[in-house]
Amino acid sequence: MRRREFLGSLAAASVLPPARAGAQQKVKVHRLALVAPVDPVSALSETGSALPYRAFFERLRQLGFVDGQNLEVVRFSGEGHSERFDGMVKEVVNVKPDVIFVNSTRLLFSFKQATTTIPIVSAMADPVRVGLVASIARPGGNINRGSNRSGD
Repeated sequence: MRRREFLGSLAAASVLPPARAGAQQKVKVHRLALVAPVDPVSALSETGSALPYRAFFERLRQLGFVDGQNLEVVRFSGEGHSERFDGMVKEVVNVKPDVIFVNSTRLLFSFKQATTTIPIVSAMADPVRVGLVASIARPGGNINRGSNRSGD
């Protein structure tokens, strides 16, 4: 697995080659923690009501990552109750995902404090301006930039 591709696109690593006749190859299942501050867990899927997540899962599928096959998605939502965020952050870190995707600046800061080892990806306008990373090109630590550009 190429870590940069997986993190940069949240799953752009190449899929394992097809199994040869007579040989079984174990498919690596990547665990993605998908964290939303407001949207209900039921909306965080390829068929859910939240259009951005539907597009997100469509893109993962295009990249060869399919929920339930080579991708395990663990979904979390604060359902609009910010008092639940601290407990939710601890719960997410405790499930030890391969990567955390979060779409909230407040939660992103909480995850940055909660873990230095689990890669965190977020889509936001200017992480440099809010003090999350030193630069877009080299964010450093476990904060990674997401991208919607193909080839990243």
